[in-house]
Amino acid sequence: MHHVIYFPTVMRYCKIGSSNVRCTYSSHSSGFSLGESVLLTDTKSRQYLVRLKEGGCFQYHAGTVMHNLILATPNGGAVTSSKGLKLTARQPLLWEYTLLMPRGPTPSYPKDIWSILGLLDVSPGQRVLEAGTGSGALTLHLSRAGSCVCA
Repeated sequence: MHHVIYFPTVMRYCKIGSSNVRCTYSSHSSGFSLGESVLLTDTKSRQYLVRLKEGGCFQYHAGTVMHNLILATPNGGAVTSSKGLKLTARQPLLWEYTLLMPRGPTPSYPKDIWSILGLLDVSPGQRVLEAGTGSGALTLHLSRAGSCVCA
């Protein structure tokens, strides 16, 4: 029996079989998908992390942007707010997502996670059991490091 798991924030597909886990990366420069996180950056380099949903609307001080407009925009393309200000829409990098993601009371920041990965000497192909009730930031970084994560 095989299960395929997709981690949208890191574009990583994992096929889990009876005795192994095989992970591959997917890169897409086309449009975005529902449920995906998008990083919007304004002309003053302010960043906003938005999770796309059907009929959704992103509201901020310079107007609103409908999620349907973002869905029709290619990765790296520009969208215009209701007040005429331009925002760049792109997929966030892992460290950007980790800093901007919603989190509970005990966040793990990239600088701390990188120290943990270095001290553990995590390398591609290693199996790692990660258990926690936090934001999942450490799990995302372990996965990006190439390890097979059981969370």
